[in-house]
Amino acid sequence: MLGQAKIKENLTTKLAHHDKNIESINFELENLNSSVNDQLNFNKLLKSNWLKLLLQSPLIIIGKIPAQPIKSCENVESVTTRGRKTTHEPSYPNQGAGKEKG
Repeated sequence: MLGQAKIKENLTTKLAHHDKNIESINFELENLNSSVNDQLNFNKLLKSNWLKLLLQSPLIIIGKIPAQPIKSCENVESVTTRGRKTTHEPSYPNQGAGKEKG
């Protein structure tokens, strides 16, 4: 009987130790859960604020700065290079080509 009492005492001590470990793990999991929920709420807040800013900003067209004039090369008559050389093209390049053939 003495041996069984010793075994029972050892088991009770080990179980108490395991219970403390489980309580500690449970406490850490609750802290982790709280942190994850805080992060999710923060992410929702960021998303909400980002959407508000997006809706308040003017329409953005990729490749164009707001209020930037539209670039057009149709009416270019001369070009100045970095070396300060200027080239002048005829108003109608096809017109000169037609005269050479005739």
